[in-house]
Amino acid sequence: MAQHFTTKDLAEELGTDPKTLRKFLRSQDSPVTPVGQGNRYSIDGRTARSLRKAFLTWREAHTRPSKAA
Repeated sequence: MAQHFTTKDLAEELGTDPKTLRKFLRSQDSPVTPVGQGNRYSIDGRTARSLRKAFLTWREAHTRPSKAA
């Protein structure tokens, strides 16, 4: 039986909070299809492994301090 992760489980493993992870999952940078309002993500172990790199790249790009002109 394949392991499945909730956003809470996966967020904890990635060192973030579920809200930030869901924001990533809804972004164009995520390989996961958004589930829509009111639905829940259930991410299998294989997809979770591929999400790690994409999430870390996304988080780095979205947490860099902006340069003031």
